[in-house]
Amino acid sequence: CEELKKRFKIAFNHKKDIIIRHMWKNGILNGVSTKYANNQIVSKTPFLNGIKNGDVVHLYTEKNIMLQVRYSIGLKLFVKKYVKNILVSNINFNHKYLQGKSLLYFTELGKIGKIKNLFNFNNGILEGECLINEHDRVLKLFYKHGKLDGLQAVFTIDNKLKCLLTFVEGRLCGKYVFFNSFKKVEEGYNFNGIYNGTITQYNPIDLSNSIYPFQNNQLEGEFVESVSLSETR
Repeated sequence: CEELKKRFKIAFNHKKDIIIRHMWKNGILNGVSTKYANNQIVSKTPFLNGIKNGDVVHLYTEKNIMLQVRYSIGLKLFVKKYVKNILVSNINFNHKYLQGKSLLYFTELGKIGKIKNLFNFNNGILEGECLINEHDRVLKLFYKHGKLDGLQAVFTIDNKLKCLLTFVEGRLCGKYVFFNSFKKVEEGYNFNGIYNGTITQYNPIDLSNSIYPFQNNQLEGEFVESVSLSETR
């Protein structure tokens, strides 16, 4: 009995229900520590020589939620969240910092298991390709050192390209193009919110286009309008 007391420590509430059960060896936590609420397990934490090692599980039975947190000798590797036994997120870590892919999944019927949002991190900072599904659009973005950088794309929810935008260090800087039903309807140049250069608008019905010259957000220069084979200046 004395040996068991050294290996197990149990705490009770005022109702004499078990609330904590620890496993010990050589005076430090070794094995699985379990917490209870209302006589139900709410968490399990495995220890190796006093350090978290393995899968920590948190249960929120009223909300049908389970969190799985994996540790390797005290270092957090990932966190997975389940709702009604369905995986809804898978977040990777390098100890304290987000690292690698973070994935969120659809929970709607017909889409369960499909990726909704994808983020790439390097030491907690967004880096590389990201995918975001919103209610009416899909964003395919690219980050560098935590800022939008490079060509960014926006699609409709049925995967039709809506626009392409060029960003540098988190700011719109360069060429942009708008589309409608796969057809280009406008292109131009914007630098930090200022239009410089030409803005060309296309009419896919009559194959006409209009070219507007801009300088510092103001029309300046020659306006050109083309209709089929004719041209007006």
